[in-house]
Amino acid sequence: MKKNLLQDNLTRGIGLMVMGWGLITVNDALMKALTGGFPLGQTLGIRALFVIIPVLWLVRRAGGWHCLRTHNPAAQLLSAVLLTASTFFFIGSLRYLPLADATAITLAAPIIVTAIAPWCLGETVDWRRRVAVVVGFIGVLCMLRPGLDGFRWAALLPFGAAVGGALRDVLIRRMVKTETSESIFAYSSALMVPVALATIPFDSAPMTFFDVLWLAAAACAMGLGQFMQADAFRYAKASVIAPFRYSNLLWAMLLGALVFGHWPDAFTLTGSALVIASGLYIAKRN
Repeated sequence: MKKNLLQDNLTRGIGLMVMGWGLITVNDALMKALTGGFPLGQTLGIRALFVIIPVLWLVRRAGGWHCLRTHNPAAQLLSAVLLTASTFFFIGSLRYLPLADATAITLAAPIIVTAIAPWCLGETVDWRRRVAVVVGFIGVLCMLRPGLDGFRWAALLPFGAAVGGALRDVLIRRMVKTETSESIFAYSSALMVPVALATIPFDSAPMTFFDVLWLAAAACAMGLGQFMQADAFRYAKASVIAPFRYSNLLWAMLLGALVFGHWPDAFTLTGSALVIASGLYIAKRN
């Protein structure tokens, strides 16, 4: 009975992570389409204002405002800082890189999480999973093709996002012991509003009603996706859940091809196969 419960929790955690990244990738595609014509701070700030929509839905779903009560404000603030920085880095990179390329670079995040989980979270990562992490990293390098034209200075932006995302994943794993998923999402998203809107006086451009509507849709997709991600860590170890962030690449390839006409090449397909295989193996070794 206990084994079945653990398996159900693992399946639920993996499902939440995969669906969460799907929604976040929809947000990324919308933001890529918009940031080409509008300042980064303006688009992020207006999108952040619309995050109130998924916040209110989640509060109602949880039964009231009590779900936003926090027992660790310092951790909430740090989580918000990491999310804000990661968001600026990644969305900023979409001006210069195809969606799948930028996403591929962020795949370093689960590798970082798995590597530091034993020290930061006290989780056991055996040598087989460590080998799988190395294989996954080789896959990332295959997609990045360092030394070739595809690896340029803009690649540092999504890598910065990967570092921030990995640190936040580890932090959230600790926070879910005392903090609700609703509060983690709400407070992390709240910091984006003043930070992003503060850039508008320096750089802004007029938007149509439909531009704002797309930002609202992006906010809802991002909000629900981030909530699912945070909730996923309640059901399985970070070192097991984190590799399923690799599903983000599949979503990015699909949307990149359908929306922007960017088809992945042989390097991207080979590298993605390696990182997905390593992620599935790590989950199996749980």
